[in-house]
Amino acid sequence: MSGAISSTLGLMPNLLRGIDTLSTRNEALTAEENSGVVSNSFAGLGAQTYTALSLQPQITATTAWQTNLSESQTKLSATQTALTGISAIASDLQSSLLSLTALSSPSEVASVSAKAKQQLTELGALLNTQSGANYVFAGTASDQPPVSSSDLASTGLVSSIISTVASVGTTGVAATEGAALAAASDNSPAGSVFSAQLSTSAVLAQGSVPQLQIGQGETIANGIVATQGGAANAQSTGSPIRDLIMALASAAGLAGADPSSAGFTQLVTDTASHMADVGQRIQGLIAQVGQTQATVTAQSSTLSDVNKALQAQLGNIMNVDEATVISQQNATQTQLTASYTLIADMKTLTLAQYL
Repeated sequence: MSGAISSTLGLMPNLLRGIDTLSTRNEALTAEENSGVVSNSFAGLGAQTYTALSLQPQITATTAWQTNLSESQTKLSATQTALTGISAIASDLQSSLLSLTALSSPSEVASVSAKAKQQLTELGALLNTQSGANYVFAGTASDQPPVSSSDLASTGLVSSIISTVASVGTTGVAATEGAALAAASDNSPAGSVFSAQLSTSAVLAQGSVPQLQIGQGETIANGIVATQGGAANAQSTGSPIRDLIMALASAAGLAGADPSSAGFTQLVTDTASHMADVGQRIQGLIAQVGQTQATVTAQSSTLSDVNKALQAQLGNIMNVDEATVISQQNATQTQLTASYTLIADMKTLTLAQYL
């Protein structure tokens, strides 16, 4: 009989160890139920650790790209609004010049001239449009205003062209237009109205357009810069914005020219004709920005879907199955209750119960 008692008492350490194990498991299951996750660290995920670790950087990357796209949409919207205003100035200038191709009174010429000066000021403000703290037409140097002067109408470039146009009756239209084009194309610190980065050829300015990362190894041109365009020629700087400034400055100078001279009439006709091309090229910039907006919208939608799928996959690994946890917790607690009951019964045993 003493052997039976020894055997029974020898079970106690095993029962106590079992209770420790069950208690630890119960605490872990309770923590999972309360937190909703399998583990607060990747280390506690067991065989799923590698998969979870590989998903996290993908989620971080897609989230960052989505943020880039959201900020880009805000910038592109501001750019498009400014370009619409610039296009309106170009269209209005063309109409004003066409009205002067017929015989015009000095007052009509003065009105067109004054309006052109006002529109130069408006154009300068539009070119210095900001989205947040960044200038949308500034290129990669987005912290610097594209137009260095607070008033484009008062710059040396505009004053130079106004002075040149005033003498068109004596110097001739070819020399006047050539001088205006040379002034508008000047990229020297003294002659350019643009920032140092944008004071370059229209073709090279295209390279200053900032690139936006929208995916793994995927980038797009994020907007446009003020001086971008194509190759220069005998009538154009290559940049529609520069050409618009040149045309507005020429129109502003008409008030000081002799309207009865052949040079005056030809200059007005040539400038009005050139404005048709400038207007089309500005519309091309608007279309370019619109295409970028469409690309950003589509990519943003795609990344949103990808991010949701990745989050769901990680959630399947990290998040607990509540029904399973409750079932396991109930089973564990049942085992604990049985163990405590057995120990309690063993503690009340007497020698007489073994006889």
